[in-house]
Amino acid sequence: MSEILLVRHGQASFGSDNYDALSELGMRQAVRLGNYLVSAGYRFDGLYCGTLQRQLQTATAVIQCYADAQLQTVPLVQDPGFNEMDSEGQIRHLAPRLAQSDPGVAKLLHSAQGDKKAFQKLLKTVFSHWLVGPADDSRLQSWPRFKAGVACAVDNVRRAQGSGTTSIVFTSGGVIATLVARVLGMPDTAVYSVYEPIINCSITRLLFSSTRISLSSYNEFSYLQHQGVDPPQPDIISYR
Repeated sequence: MSEILLVRHGQASFGSDNYDALSELGMRQAVRLGNYLVSAGYRFDGLYCGTLQRQLQTATAVIQCYADAQLQTVPLVQDPGFNEMDSEGQIRHLAPRLAQSDPGVAKLLHSAQGDKKAFQKLLKTVFSHWLVGPADDSRLQSWPRFKAGVACAVDNVRRAQGSGTTSIVFTSGGVIATLVARVLGMPDTAVYSVYEPIINCSITRLLFSSTRISLSSYNEFSYLQHQGVDPPQPDIISYR
């Protein structure tokens, strides 16, 4: 069997001009991830990430931890199939339409820019609409196309890596949730329930052979709080 570690990127810069950049906390999470992987003895036959800045910054921080430990890594491969769904576009194009008929959505839309809880509620509402909505909006990638792109990206990794290999993919929560739902045979309507709890820099593991793929673990993050002689750090845990 071969293994793929799916890592959600570190915390992005919510509420800033460039959400896609890692925040200071996100960088700390990425470095802690890298130090954990080095100390745990992980050596990767494949390194992958999407093309988003927050994904690349997380991957780069981990690679630097290996360099600091004088350990070589294989080249990083970027695949846009591991990019997150366009949540900002969904909110920009779909939320105003929903707000016209739903005062609750209108209130969330007004508060979402500076309120993470309001943003999360709005994201869930818009995501649910996007999931089952028509696929004819040229401004947004449809759910079927997004899901197919994610499946293609992970299948590319499976084909590129041989038997007994370990690879790591730096990606985003929506991608991880989509893959978990696919592997477990869950309906599309259950994807958000898998998506919402995923912690920044958590690890989800897939096992695969030439004929099948399975889920080994989901949303591991205890290493963030407990690493080496450091005291527990509950403040290092984040969802967005």
